[in-house]
Amino acid sequence: MGTNFSSEGVIVQRKPTDIGSETSNVSLPGNSLENQLTLKNHLGGCICEGCRSLLINKYPLAPAPVVGATVTLGSLPLLSSNPNATSKIFLDFNGHTTSGTDWNTYRNGGANIVTPAYSIDADTATFSTTEIANIEQIWKRVAEDYAPFNVDVTTIDPGNLNSAYNIRAVIGGSWDQWFEESGGAGGVAYLTSWRYNNDTPVFVFEENLGNGDPKYTAEAISHEVGHSLGLYHQSTYDANGNKTAEYSSGSGTGETGWAPIMGKGYYQNLTTWHNGTSSLGSTTYQDDMSVISATNNGFGGYRSDDYGNTIASATPLSGTTTLTRSGIITRTSDVDVFSFQTGAGSVNFTINPAQYGPNLDILAQLLDSSGTVIASSNSSSNLFANLNASVSAGTYFVSVKSNGQYGRVGQYSISGTVPSGDTTPPIANSFTPADNATGVAVGANLVVNFNEAIKKGSGNLVIKKLSDNSVVETIAVTAANITVSGSQLTINPTANLLQGTDYYIGIANGAIKDIAGNNYAGITGNSTWNFKTVLPTDTTPPTANSFTPADNATGVAVAANLVVNFSEAIQKGSGNLVIKKLSDNSVVETIAVTATNITVSGSQLTINPTANLAQNTDYYIGIANGAIKDTAGNNYAGITGNSTWNFKTQTLSSFTPDTSVSPPGVSASSVAWSDYNGDGKQDFLLTGYDNSWNPISKLYKNTGSGFIEDTSISLPGVLYGSVAWSDYNGDGKSDFLLTGSDSSYNYISKLYKNTGSGFIEDTSISLPGVWQGSVAWADYNGDGKPDFLLTGYDNSYNYISKLYKNTGSGFSEDTSVSLPGVYGSSVAWADYNGDGKPDFLLTGSDSSYNYISKLYKNTTTTSDTTPPKASSFTPGDNSTIVAVDANLVVNFSEAIKKGTGNIVIKKLSDNSVVETIAVTATNVILNGNQLTTNPTANLVTGTSYYVEIANGAIKDIAGNNYVGITGNSTWNFKTQGFPPINGTVNNDILTGTANPETINGLGGNDQLLGNGGNDSLNGGDGIDTLNGGAGNDLLTGGLGADKFIYNTNAVFATSAVGVDTIADFNISQTDQIVLDKTTFTSISSIAGTGFSVTTEFAKVTTDALAATSAADIVYNTATGGLFYNQNSTAAGFGTGAKFLTLTTKPVLTATQFVIQA
Repeated sequence: MGTNFSSEGVIVQRKPTDIGSETSNVSLPGNSLENQLTLKNHLGGCICEGCRSLLINKYPLAPAPVVGATVTLGSLPLLSSNPNATSKIFLDFNGHTTSGTDWNTYRNGGANIVTPAYSIDADTATFSTTEIANIEQIWKRVAEDYAPFNVDVTTIDPGNLNSAYNIRAVIGGSWDQWFEESGGAGGVAYLTSWRYNNDTPVFVFEENLGNGDPKYTAEAISHEVGHSLGLYHQSTYDANGNKTAEYSSGSGTGETGWAPIMGKGYYQNLTTWHNGTSSLGSTTYQDDMSVISATNNGFGGYRSDDYGNTIASATPLSGTTTLTRSGIITRTSDVDVFSFQTGAGSVNFTINPAQYGPNLDILAQLLDSSGTVIASSNSSSNLFANLNASVSAGTYFVSVKSNGQYGRVGQYSISGTVPSGDTTPPIANSFTPADNATGVAVGANLVVNFNEAIKKGSGNLVIKKLSDNSVVETIAVTAANITVSGSQLTINPTANLLQGTDYYIGIANGAIKDIAGNNYAGITGNSTWNFKTVLPTDTTPPTANSFTPADNATGVAVAANLVVNFSEAIQKGSGNLVIKKLSDNSVVETIAVTATNITVSGSQLTINPTANLAQNTDYYIGIANGAIKDTAGNNYAGITGNSTWNFKTQTLSSFTPDTSVSPPGVSASSVAWSDYNGDGKQDFLLTGYDNSWNPISKLYKNTGSGFIEDTSISLPGVLYGSVAWSDYNGDGKSDFLLTGSDSSYNYISKLYKNTGSGFIEDTSISLPGVWQGSVAWADYNGDGKPDFLLTGYDNSYNYISKLYKNTGSGFSEDTSVSLPGVYGSSVAWADYNGDGKPDFLLTGSDSSYNYISKLYKNTTTTSDTTPPKASSFTPGDNSTIVAVDANLVVNFSEAIKKGTGNIVIKKLSDNSVVETIAVTATNVILNGNQLTTNPTANLVTGTSYYVEIANGAIKDIAGNNYVGITGNSTWNFKTQGFPPINGTVNNDILTGTANPETINGLGGNDQLLGNGGNDSLNGGDGIDTLNGGAGNDLLTGGLGADKFIYNTNAVFATSAVGVDTIADFNISQTDQIVLDKTTFTSISSIAGTGFSVTTEFAKVTTDALAATSAADIVYNTATGGLFYNQNSTAAGFGTGAKFLTLTTKPVLTATQFVIQA
């Protein structure tokens, strides 16, 4: 069949030579001709009255209108109705030259067809402002007609019009400029030219359309483009099937007066696509929209639905109190639903169809939150709709759709006003887990309760680690694991969180909204919602670190409390603590751990026995298993037997007269002890009035079995005297100073020097004699020589208190010290304030007969040249199971201060520096004689460390440098390791982490995987599989036929394999080493036991021979070392290395290996 075109009713076919030899008849009923005409009769086309554009084509030219300023043709408005659509309806207003088309061949003798620009005046070189306005209106009208379809009505040349599924509508000039048919036409088109693979336009002759009237021109454009898409005319017929009008002129009047676009719509307000009888016959119905959207037109049919059609999928209207939206109803079944929030009062909406050439007859409804219709509007005389209602505050919906009549589809706009509603954003009332919560389950949901009902907005919720702000998970609020129910938001993290880890949550502003659409401000930073997950399961029982009194201690006070310090915080369990005598195991006291005299504080247990213990008695303590637990509930194993904690109490002081010694009784006396003869036994000097009223001064020598008077010593007897010993001349022998009233009532103060064979008075020393006084020695000025203080009543009847300084060659009174003279006195030295200098207490009657007791503090400046010494370390040197967050404490021999230099913490394994801390840092704290270092970060579990302190980093108060610590032998310790991972007696799969761990399979056939770290894997009984993973691991298979796996799922790398040790490889139990070819890539032996390529395994006696071996797997029988020789024959191991040591050095053969593909 030939291809047709239309000239506003003229249907013209291509010459048969264009499409083959087939001819076709076309029915052309009209007012004067109703005959059937063949193509040959019509030649290039028909100009019969039935094919003309009737009155429209005969409109005379309108008078030239008054126009304003003009613009160039290049200033044509660039308009596009659906820019993303690939199929274009190009409205070409600025003139066009058509060449090489059927129009040229069959209608213009092959010549070019030159169409002038659209113009309503004589100027076709520029556009007037009126013409620009007309063009915009024409575009809007055509865009409305084609709005339901996935095409773009545009004034922008798309540049691809030589391909199918596009059309150019050339708008300008008059039909008689080239389309020479009598009667003329408003427009012409080839039928289905939309599908041509060349730029065959449709023509619209604006001079024949009311001189470019926007409505007439737009109607003609939509009509002619419809022909290009395959549409025939919509015609009318009488009851007998006779065509009464080629162009249906529709029905009705006014705003809803209607005509089909493919009929004659010039005089009706509403023109639409139609499903009616076509020009092909009274029984041939044409569904315009189905023809346009058909797949053979190549653009995919209808536009995608722009809005949801239920209240559940409703789109919020824009605005708060003034609301707007616009959209397209693409089919009569299409419904667009919009939501809005309102306060109580009157709501008013107007829903308008397109401003120009509307196709949509609107049915609008107002619905409440349950979907019940409150108001509805569809006027029979208007296309628009009005909705007005008085409502309570809440959420409502506007529904927009067609009135259901065919073709009543197109664009619309909504405008409305509502009372002010909710503008207050929602607030988070509570968080679960709460902010700063601890012990949170790793699988817990995260919940926020708000002060009002909420809904999802847009944005993310983020879970971060508090330690380094790293992102753990970012979840879009629209994700399925974010749920909203009423006022509650629930976050279900995709994976469980880590144990013992601090987290915080961030929520984007607008991710959550209230029902009114107000944004929740969200959460930023780490201070609003953070929490810590539950610590890893603690399966390690507490251990006793120390006992007080210590095991085997002696001289323990009978009333002493008994104290145990544990390795961790503890709590009471159930059971008894028992105190027993060591001599006969008899029970002294049984105390229930729940009793009040058993107290627990942190990691310390204190036992306060009900009654004092017996003196000079050996005891031991028993504690029942489970009487004490750690906070995780692990039982302290307790103490059984008498070897763990035993001690001996003190012997309480008691005195009885020693009748073997009979010194004379004295009064007004003095006595002082000293080993004057250097035999190691204490002797004494006794003065006073004896029973015969004689003043005496007698020296008694200790014989070991008693005392005898040393009669070789002749001393003046004194009463009311005082005696004090000291080695005043530094010769190592005890000398003494003697004061008092002698038998002649002379007051004396005499210094006697010990010659080794006796005593002689040192007459070089002149002192005032005193009685009723006192004398006491001390090195008050710190020069290493003993000085003394002398008090009493002198020979001139003066009360004196004089301080004598030892000059080394004698004594001189220190007149810089002024003291009140006293008699009937006593004096004693002691360093009461601990500053290293002796102070004294002075008592007696002063010169005013006042009784005094005065304490004198020694403020003498002494020269301290002794450096401080470390008296103890905590943790102690070589300590184990040290907490990773423990402070490091040194106690010194004296008060200290900070100097300059560093404190360095190092790993014992490789001497690497863990932390260098300047002594001036705030985490280095001094308190008296104690230095406390608080490492910046926790130490690593199960790791040995040592501490170094620079010389001069610590000083005593006098400025003497502490010599410091260098090397690893003075202060080292090991931190507590990770708790072991224990299996059961069943078949277990146990997996470690990146940390160094101990994994115990116990019984059963277990699979143990160490992962990272230097792990210890113990299979226990059963047929076990052990894979150490990365790190240098210790592997113990235990009983059973065990397999030791080497497979990293990647090419061999020492960092991923390490150098493991198998402690108990047992050939008799058929233990085997499994080598995976994914890791040991050079092995070509087939999978199975042994090496199918026998040369791939070799045994040598040195490591050097291993490196030069041609085998892939090489065993050193001398050391038990196993090597992977990746490069086989080349020197060295290539990318291989030693990966295993078998400590038992078994006699390996190929059968001890399994090759795994």
